[in-house]
Amino acid sequence: MTVVGGAEQSDGTQAPLSAGGRKRRSGSAKSLAALALSLSAWAAHAAEPYTPSSSDTVLLQRAAGAAKALREARGLSLPSDPASRVAAAQAAIDRGRSTGDPRYFGQAQALLGSDWTAPSPSLPVRLVRATLLQQRHDFAAALADLDAVLATDARNAQAHLIRANIRMVQGEPQRARPDCAALIGQAGLLVTATCIGTVGGLTGQAKSALQAIELTLAREPEAPRQIRIWALTQAAEIAERLGDLPRATEHYATALAEATAAGENDVYLKAAYADFLLDQQRSAEVKTLLAGEADFDPLLLRLALAEQQLAAAGDSKASGAAALHLKALQERHALVASRGDPPHRREQGMAALHLQRDAKAALVLAQQNWAEQREPADARLLLQAALAAGDHAAAEPVRVWMLSTKIEDVRLKPLLVQLDAAP
Repeated sequence: MTVVGGAEQSDGTQAPLSAGGRKRRSGSAKSLAALALSLSAWAAHAAEPYTPSSSDTVLLQRAAGAAKALREARGLSLPSDPASRVAAAQAAIDRGRSTGDPRYFGQAQALLGSDWTAPSPSLPVRLVRATLLQQRHDFAAALADLDAVLATDARNAQAHLIRANIRMVQGEPQRARPDCAALIGQAGLLVTATCIGTVGGLTGQAKSALQAIELTLAREPEAPRQIRIWALTQAAEIAERLGDLPRATEHYATALAEATAAGENDVYLKAAYADFLLDQQRSAEVKTLLAGEADFDPLLLRLALAEQQLAAAGDSKASGAAALHLKALQERHALVASRGDPPHRREQGMAALHLQRDAKAALVLAQQNWAEQREPADARLLLQAALAAGDHAAAEPVRVWMLSTKIEDVRLKPLLVQLDAAP
């Protein structure tokens, strides 16, 4: 589950939330968007600044607009008072979300100053810090901050939403249900319905959950665009797991159109849509979707996968492009490791399995990834890697998880059937 958008941007029906979880007017805007990012496995990681060995080292090529925005963020000075630091950190997180540039999350961490390591910071700091810890997949520390917030303010909708997201990323949607229910009367209708519907979509109630999200989207046409993008993406993913390709196509396309209209570079949405298209061998559409997006590792991976499909279909140029993009991915993964940042194991596993054809390495990465996060995409990767490596036992944790959650996913069950049939 990826929570994007901002319930705090309100029309008359979608009341926003302040840092304390109380309603406020629409002019104050984007705190919930900043605080309730769910970023799944490809999520960017806030980290200590990296100093290259040479001033000539090229770390990343970026589009002119993104480079300008990053220069603006770098120009921020550390505010002297805590409230201003929190506001600046929230602004940096929101810029990271809207541009897709992960470096803004590092900027947000820096803006917190000493509050980043404070044992008992203020409630607003805990909420921002929990978001950044979630980005780093430090779920235990993020949950500790959220639990502390809710111990003081049990109705804090932002904390409930972030905690629900973490529970779902960890593969525990049943434990997310109370937090989603706590949003009733505290967050906007579409936020609440989407949170509850996302839980239902992972716990054997996918059809009714999808219908509930769709009905709420129809009822809330003037809801903040960022919230609609999130709700549409969740609806698309549920429809995809149900095997309803026309509905999934419609929701993905509408979400993408809304994101484009809002000037949002929603990397999660584009990666999910690209995976959907790749499953249908619509690789040419993936190349169009991801044109100019090679700066972002999750999208670079999908671009390489699309080129691999095109090469298999006889496009000689695509094969060379896929090899170049795989090399770039490997270099970026090595850079992440050299900096001590949390690795992107889902993407590394996908690259090992589908691009490098290294089933054993892919299985190790998939197992490491599963130990940390357990979303449907992580389950699929582990099943695919176990099948490719001929390791039936490796798939058992996913089988247990599927039985426990009662998840409905037409992509997972055939893989289990293949594993059961294999010698």
